[in-house]
Amino acid sequence: MKLNYIYANRSFKEVKFNSGLNLILAQVTDKLDMNKDSHNLGKSTLISVIDFLLLKTIDKSHIFKKHPDKFNEYIFFLQIELHDGSYLTIKRSVAKQSKISFHPTELPYQNLVEFEDWEFNNLSLAKA
Repeated sequence: MKLNYIYANRSFKEVKFNSGLNLILAQVTDKLDMNKDSHNLGKSTLISVIDFLLLKTIDKSHIFKKHPDKFNEYIFFLQIELHDGSYLTIKRSVAKQSKISFHPTELPYQNLVEFEDWEFNNLSLAKA
């Protein structure tokens, strides 16, 4: 299994993973703002999203619980490449985090935000 593509239904920088090693780098682009540095640019949030999409149970210390006003409307998607070369997309909503959907596909980088015919839809976290 390989992480392939992460995206969301709302403003979120999509991530396409490369084969091999992938690095998360932070770069401040506004050199005039001395209050910005390599912190608070989203590196840890991306790791939290990956954990969430890999079906981690979140507790009150998770960023989604600490800031529900910012995240409750988000639905995140993770496409993974399986050993046989096919793909599986995982869909998980922050507001309904106990409901998980899966859809197999043969094509990489498919955006399924508008897709409605999930093969496995709204499974419980335990069943997923």
